Amino acid sequence: MATILRGNPSETGAFSWGCLVIGHLPPEPRVKEPSDVFLRKAGPDFEPEIRNCLRSDDPRVRQAAARALVEMFRDEEALEVLRGEAREAPGPLRAGVLRFLARIRDVPSADLFPPLLQDENPLLRQIGVLGVGRFRLRSHLPDLLSRVTDLDPTTASLAVAALAEWHPAEALPLLLTLAVRDGPLAEEAGYALLRYRSREDLDALLAALEDPRATEVGKKRLLGVLSSVTLREGPELVGLRISGPAASSPPVSPQTLADWKRWWKKHRLDPPAVRIRASLEELVQTYVRHQEPRWHYAGSILHRRFPGSSCFDATYLSPTCRERTLSWWASIQNLPVWEILTSEPATIRANVDLLDDLDPLQCKREVFAAFDAMWRRYPPQSWPAWDSGTPSLHDLLVERAGVDFGDPAMSKGEPRERILEQWRAWARREGIWP
Repeated sequence: MATILRGNPSETGAFSWGCLVIGHLPPEPRVKEPSDVFLRKAGPDFEPEIRNCLRSDDPRVRQAAARALVEMFRDEEALEVLRGEAREAPGPLRAGVLRFLARIRDVPSADLFPPLLQDENPLLRQIGVLGVGRFRLRSHLPDLLSRVTDLDPTTASLAVAALAEWHPAEALPLLLTLAVRDGPLAEEAGYALLRYRSREDLDALLAALEDPRATEVGKKRLLGVLSSVTLREGPELVGLRISGPAASSPPVSPQTLADWKRWWKKHRLDPPAVRIRASLEELVQTYVRHQEPRWHYAGSILHRRFPGSSCFDATYLSPTCRERTLSWWASIQNLPVWEILTSEPATIRANVDLLDDLDPLQCKREVFAAFDAMWRRYPPQSWPAWDSGTPSLHDLLVERAGVDFGDPAMSKGEPRERILEQWRAWARREGIWP
């Protein structure tokens, strides 16, 4: 049976150190489900035939049809079938339905998940972790934290992933302890820490660098998080092989730690806009001055934040490219930071974490506007290309909304318009849409 739960990152490829340094969580892998037969081979044109399968005697066919109808139409009849299956289906079939209901954030199903955290079946504990995290059931946060030490490694790994998505303040000390050591959850904890971006969070990250239990790789993991959150270049990260032994790169020097402390003391009280502008200026100057070895790192960050530009190359800096970079920066450096991060060659998706730092409500508004505009202006077949390498606008919107009315890409015609109208009605209730 296919599973969406992460295993050992070194085996699954779930972890990418470059992804951590640049500042984006890896996208959740899409897993082939039985319902894909209906979604990919039949689709919305065969709704009556799929709906007939809701009455099948085979629970696998019944569940697959219900999932497909929910994906395509957010169909209430199909949801009721799934809610019933989540309570009554046996073994793995029940787990699959619960996992699906957690993924689509079906609020009436939220109470099904907390009891699973104590289940003797590790698969059901994994589903419980997923649901408690997705629905952010604060009264069950202590139980979720306890699953980080679960004897089942997949449950423990998924608990850290759930904390990354939720990022409650209560989890920060535990995640820091995991990240500074070389245990099996260190890399997942590093990802989770990317979501802790407040002034107090950065205080804690810097303090953890002096933890006597911290390994050299653990310290560099935290420096990667700090570089990612602050946009500050990190020369000590160049050439680091996070999956190899700590000896594969030089240790973090006292001078490096002192430099970070001085920088944070200078900028700690700065508003995010001031700090981001200063960091971008430093990255551009490091890049155009070709300062070894830091210019490679600066070029990589600038390329990720401004993907529409052809100026940034982490392997070679030509005189022409240098001049274009200087000209580009001179033309925008005095603009409002929000405009710098959202205007070409930047994109909302490339900089959504920084936009959240600047103004969470405005960020939610912009993500929804981009989501809505895409469906007004672009045909459905353009979605795969838009979504390559970064989370889709639908995923970013769900993350900020905490609800999911469906992905329009899964449907077409009148059902798609119904999904879009539900999103627009939500945006109006939130006060982020006319």
